[in-house]
Amino acid sequence: MSASELTLSPALLRDIIGWDVQNWQTAIELWEARLPRRLAGWRGLELGAGRGGLSLYLGLKGASMLCSDHAVPTATARSLHAQYGLQPEYLALDACAPLPFAAASLDLVCFKSVLGGLRKGRSTDPKPGLIAEIERVLRPGGWLLLAENLQGMWLHRQLRRRFVIWSKGWEYLGLDDLLKLLAGFELDYRTTGLLALLGRNEAQRRCLGQIDRQLAPYLPSDWHYMCAVAAQKPPVQSLAPEYIASS
Repeated sequence: MSASELTLSPALLRDIIGWDVQNWQTAIELWEARLPRRLAGWRGLELGAGRGGLSLYLGLKGASMLCSDHAVPTATARSLHAQYGLQPEYLALDACAPLPFAAASLDLVCFKSVLGGLRKGRSTDPKPGLIAEIERVLRPGGWLLLAENLQGMWLHRQLRRRFVIWSKGWEYLGLDDLLKLLAGFELDYRTTGLLALLGRNEAQRRCLGQIDRQLAPYLPSDWHYMCAVAAQKPPVQSLAPEYIASS
């Protein structure tokens, strides 16, 4: 499948997103609106890849992807990519350590549900360091694409405490906290997600997610439980005419 023929079918969206597709596909819709149709010649990095869904999406758009996780991505990710004829480079990366890439060497960096796993300690918070490293390795005009869980409303917080075992080790960010982390970028973002978190299987989440998509535009952003962001590193500014004239 060439990048110019990419069709975001329901099956492909499931392979890219994996969970609560109706809401989290908001990220793909945002990125499709901001990115060029073809990414041939682009070099991208996926952090915390898991099944490698974002490497799949961007690879199908033509980008040469580095698919990374805290351990080398699993056979599941490799099998998924092989189904679509892709062979990204796989590597192990610690998101809390400096990224092993030269400054301005990547066109894009992407991740889904990573920041919440980098919990703030009593005296340290690894999240600003990661964002600074991403900004360093991106070229001017390059993109950071991310989708993250938000705190949401009180109901979401109660449900997570009761039913999501791993949520006790997760730091759910408020929208303002997330946007503050990304202050060095030019931002476009969307929030969504209200009822689908109640679904106990993907069929239920799909039905509830369809309702969410109708409700989301009319509800406050801080009621939503996910945020999709397209963050562009500012391009190099040209010299001002008056500076050029006086030099």
